[in-house]
Amino acid sequence: MDRPAPLRFSPEKRWLITSAWAAMLLISDLPDILWKAFFGQVPGWLFWGKVGLLALFFGLCLVWMGIRPLRPFAFIMLVFYPAFAASTWMGSTPWWRSARLGSTVGRP
Repeated sequence: MDRPAPLRFSPEKRWLITSAWAAMLLISDLPDILWKAFFGQVPGWLFWGKVGLLALFFGLCLVWMGIRPLRPFAFIMLVFYPAFAASTWMGSTPWWRSARLGSTVGRP
């Protein structure tokens, strides 16, 4: 039985794939896990650092022709990453919880 030939990517494609994976890993939970493992409590500024990295990545996608095809990916990540955090924050507010669960919030 013949094995399929391994995928061969051009250097440009390799650069795109590497850039996309690097951006994804930098905004994933991996930095949080590593920070917690080596330093303890995850600082609050780490979230904003990730948003800043996403903004920088999006800016690079605008000006650098080599990674310009990643511009939609960078834009979507720049919009959805803070939106997800905002939805998590909103869901934990007492106002939202009382609106969703009624007057039973805080009662045993």
